[in-house]
Parts: sequence; structure tokens; C-alpha cells
Amino acid sequence: MSEVLLDVKNLKAGYGKNIVVDEVSFSVKRNEIFGIVGESGCGKSTLLKALINPKEYGIQLYGGTAFFHDHELLSLSLSERKKLYGSKISMVFQNSASSFHPIRSYRKQFEETLKSHGFWEGDASIEKILDIFSKVHLPEGKRILDSCPYELSGGMNQRVGIAMAVLMNPELFLADEPTSALDVTVQKQVVNELMELHKKMKNSMILVTHNMGVAARMCDRIAVMFQGKIVECKNTELLLSSSEHPYTQRLLRAVPKLKREY
Repeated sequence: MSEVLLDVKNLKAGYGKNIVVDEVSFSVKRNEIFGIVGESGCGKSTLLKALINPKEYGIQLYGGTAFFHDHELLSLSLSERKKLYGSKISMVFQNSASSFHPIRSYRKQFEETLKSHGFWEGDASIEKILDIFSKVHLPEGKRILDSCPYELSGGMNQRVGIAMAVLMNPELFLADEPTSALDVTVQKQVVNELMELHKKMKNSMILVTHNMGVAARMCDRIAVMFQGKIVECKNTELLLSSSEHPYTQRLLRAVPKLKREY
């Protein structure tokens, strides 16, 4: 069995004549958390969206390949894409509530998602959903299932989004700035919950973030993205101790350090 789960080579994508992802190459190993770090506008989110569904997001592909097992993601048909995403590859966004219907209950939306992939098992599925809710520290799971997104806080909606993304135990989990819209206390909780889920499910994860501190806490390897290119990619400990690119060094210097005077 190959150690590499996802292999991206020379991916070039953008909007119209504006190239946002420029000849990007990287691979993600099995059971690895791979971080992509960079400032807003560097192309991180466009990169993930190009892998998920470029047409839906108005992204044009100019070249490159992205292999997941024997599937070339960039050339999938609509039916192939629907079959693969959700069950084998899933994604959680910066604001999970925006990916749900605001006035439909989560119970209905979870049921529809599972049915569309042939995974609906009635009461057994409800129990599985409630179990995942407990793993991401969502209290009163039955009440949340019967709630609509507009009735919950941002942190609770984000946890529901994570629960949906891991529901069918995907092999690859894409997380696009999953904590940046949350307050600092909730950010820490969600980071810990994502790491706990990763250990239990043994899947692979791509974490996109502008927060080097979050990446350093979660990731096995980190790729640094600058102006559409990956300028450095190393094991996390090595990157933190001996970064080479000036932009990486600037990102590391920008990580807040708590100083306390007595």
C-alpha cells in the first residue's frame, strides 16, 4: 500500500487571467496532518477549492495533476465527484454555517447527506451522529440535531460542520481556516478536538491556516505559501528550528509570545 494518499504536481489555477496558484506541488501521506500556511490572499483556499470543485468556485485550471489513489481529481466528472467527496474526501470551511441551509434542521440535512451517499441507516445513523457530536464536545446533541444553523453560535456551528465532514470517515479531511472565525478560547478547543478526531479516525488532513501557531501545534509537516507558490516545505520541528526562506522566518517572528512580568 502506497504511503502517499494525495499527490499534487505543478498545479496552476486562478480566476480569469489572474494566476493565484502557481505551479504548486506537494504530497500528503497516510495518517498525516499536512499544513499549508501563508497570509491572506496567497492562494491557500483557492488551492483547496481547486481540488474539491473548481467549477463551483469559478476557478480555472491551467495545468497540473492531483492524484488521490487512482483518481485524477482535476478531471473528475460531476457524478464521479459526488461519489468521491463526502465519503472519501471531505472539507470543513472557515464558516461552516454558510455551507448548510440556514433554516433547515441539522437532522434533515445530515439525513439527506447520508442518503445521497447510500449511508443512511435510520436510528443507527442518528446514534452515530450523536456519538460524533459528543467527540467534538457538543452538549445536548438531540437538541442541536433539531436546531437550524441560525439558532446556534459560531463555535457550535463550526463543530457541527466538523461532525458532518468526518461522519463518513473520509480518508482525507480538508480544513480551510477552521478556527480563524472563532474567538481565542474556542479556537484552542476546536484545535484539540480536531487532533483527537485525527488520532481516533487515523485519517489524513490538510490544514490551511494563516496562523503559524495553530499549524505548529497540529501539523506533522508544513508548507509555506507565498504569492501563489510553495516556498518551503519541511517537517514541522525542522521548519521551526531551521527555516530557510525569508518569508517563513517573518511568519515565525510574527507568532505572538506571551510575556508575563511579576
